[in-house]
Amino acid sequence: MPETIYVPFPRKLYDDLIRFSDGKCDPVEWAVSRLEAWIEHNFSSECFGGGWASDGFMAMFDERMEDFAAEFYPQVLEYWDQQDEAAAKARREGNRPLVWKYVTVPSGADVRMTYGGTQYYAKVIDGAIKDDSGAYSPSEYASKVAGGTSRNAWRDLWFRFPGESVWQPAALLRENYLKSIKVNL
Repeated sequence: MPETIYVPFPRKLYDDLIRFSDGKCDPVEWAVSRLEAWIEHNFSSECFGGGWASDGFMAMFDERMEDFAAEFYPQVLEYWDQQDEAAAKARREGNRPLVWKYVTVPSGADVRMTYGGTQYYAKVIDGAIKDDSGAYSPSEYASKVAGGTSRNAWRDLWFRFPGESVWQPAALLRENYLKSIKVNL
């Protein structure tokens, strides 16, 4: 038999529950089962429903939530670990910069190329230049914009880094890098 504690319970309520249910209701069993169901419902809502079912549930435990879950609902910790790993993987994959010979262009940078009087735009995402039709290396993107003809991507591509307003030609990015390593030698 599990270790138990005694909780103050209003005597009249206890007696009336037993009397009016003709002994079919055990208030202690009912209270324990309702509390367990409430806790499980809150953990299930967190795992599978997208949010806590009871606003104050998580706040009751503060930083001890993981300890409580480990004791009573270890499957929740497994779920949280899987979610953390999936989120970390998505961050790693989605934030890879474009590394192009001497130049590194951060993820989220805008890409622009003008060809035939029209400006074409793309974005650096996950280590590539991406537009609506696919993911490309710099030379592949320049060739694609130019209808499959051979182009010099260093000359044709311009980049605007995240949070900046100025467009920079790829050739200038390369030149600045080469100047920086000459200074550092």
